[in-house]
Amino acid sequence: MQVRLQILGWMHLVSSLICTPILLRMCYVLLAYQKYRRHECYRIIAQLLIFHVFCGFDYVFYALGILLDHDLFGIVRGAHIITIASFCCLLTSDTILALNRFQILTQFHTPRFIRVGLQIVLWIEFSVLLIILFSPFGGVHLAADQYTITYDSSRAFSWIFDYFRFYSSVALSSCSLTIYVVILLFLGYRKYRFKKTKTSKAERSVALQAGLTFLFNSFTAWVYKYCYLFLMEREWTSIVYVCEQMMNFMYVPLIVYLLLNRYVSNVMKAQSTGSLESFGDKCSFNRSVQ
Repeated sequence: MQVRLQILGWMHLVSSLICTPILLRMCYVLLAYQKYRRHECYRIIAQLLIFHVFCGFDYVFYALGILLDHDLFGIVRGAHIITIASFCCLLTSDTILALNRFQILTQFHTPRFIRVGLQIVLWIEFSVLLIILFSPFGGVHLAADQYTITYDSSRAFSWIFDYFRFYSSVALSSCSLTIYVVILLFLGYRKYRFKKTKTSKAERSVALQAGLTFLFNSFTAWVYKYCYLFLMEREWTSIVYVCEQMMNFMYVPLIVYLLLNRYVSNVMKAQSTGSLESFGDKCSFNRSVQ
């Protein structure tokens, strides 16, 4: 086996084994405890993290497929399909979280059925993509290196999905960017006009975290569209692409939600030491984040 493929395989395996358990634990903390689950922004973040967890589990099969030089009876191809669908939904999650930040930071009321409906649409999108991509209409093929994905251009859905993925990525990224620009302008105006923003530091921190994940996801979408084939066709540049993708799927959520969010990191520490209940009673989490 080529040294490059061995490196790719071990990179996927090590990253998955390190990051996936932590991401899974973060999801558990945000969803299992009512004091955190009742805040909409953290419910959205938990759903976003679930897609990262899917990618983490998929990376194990990526690694096994490469290292064993076998498609594992179609499991490796299936793992790639789940990752593709998960990434499409990550961009949708970014937009939903941006809308949540807009609602909270600008105090603009949005009917609850709209907010809930958007989250339902997110999972409908994920289910539909999986059904179609796994079907014969998907035209998704795994190359001989057990890593590179190609699409059968003779199948209508393959080229339709290629256009859908690109233009939906552009539309969602543009929508999220517009929302964050409006939020910044609004907060800047309030700061200039009234010398205060009327929003808590915690709310602005969550907005910063949401904005960072949006930037990394959008960057990954553009790299995939314009650089994937160029990078994967060359011997060592494929490692550059894999590192960028791996950073986005595995390490960015850990950096953003553990290092930049003291509430989540403190809850994780408290949960690991068995002191979560006493921690929750004295923290300001419930009063400052929605």
